[in-house]
Parts: sequence; structure tokens; C-alpha cells
Amino acid sequence: MSKDGMFAADEYRTIARNITDLVWSLLDKTELTPEEMDRLIHASYAARFHWGEFGEALNIARAEWHLVRANLKVGRPIPAFYHSQKILEVCQEAELGPLMVAYGYESAARTIAEIDKNDDALDEYLRLAKSFGKKIEDEKERMAFFADLSTVPGYNS
Repeated sequence: MSKDGMFAADEYRTIARNITDLVWSLLDKTELTPEEMDRLIHASYAARFHWGEFGEALNIARAEWHLVRANLKVGRPIPAFYHSQKILEVCQEAELGPLMVAYGYESAARTIAEIDKNDDALDEYLRLAKSFGKKIEDEKERMAFFADLSTVPGYNS
């Protein structure tokens, strides 16, 4: 049972997976209506809540990453930055590997680029993202990461 006694762990994980699928479908859209923007934000926070009840640290870090992307997609870089920092906290506490840490720094760089492209923190977050990205052992994951990182404004390979 959950902390509040309402659902079993497998129910929370099933709900979280289904909501995460919805989040992905909205993130993948080129343009969102105002209603879809609201739905994306609400679904992202709902998924994070459900993963927080019974998910593993990796699920929680990924849900925080979705919150970064969702908030950026709807033009909210300040909440996005908060969630980028949460990714890094979860990674540190759970000792997650370089893939998720790299994405935490990528997310921080992406949000700083939206707030102020001239901020010195952008260069530092990009440097850290590259550094951890190079440590990703799986070649496909490493290539996918650097493809994502290359879309951050201010990135130089």
C-alpha cells in the first residue's frame, strides 16, 4: 500500500507509466494548443508524483527531466531550472550513472540558455554535460545524448 493507503505499488507504477506516455506524446508535438500546454504541465507533475510514491530513483530523475522539458515547451524556464536541479540532487543521492547526470546538466544548460544566454553558468553546465556525456558507456546512448546536447543554444562541440 502507498503512504496514504490508497493504492498498491504496482497501481502507482502503472498509472505513472500511462501518464508518462501521455507526456511523451505531448512533448513530441511541434505545436501545442493552450489546452494541450495545460495538459502537458498537469500530466508531467502527476507522473512525477506517482513515480515518487513507488518509483526507483531513475524513474524520479526521468520524471524531473520531463518536468524540465514540459516547462520549457510552454515557456516556463524558471520552474524548468528548479527541476533540472532536482535531477542532479536525485542523481547524487542515488549515485545514478553518467547518462542521467549528463542529462541533468544538459537540462540545466538548456534552461539557463532560455533565461540568459550570456550567463557564465551556461558554459559551466555545458562543460559538465559534455564531461559526463563522454563517460556514457553505451555508444547509442552517448550518441543520442550528444545529439540532444547539440540542440542547446550556446553549445559548441
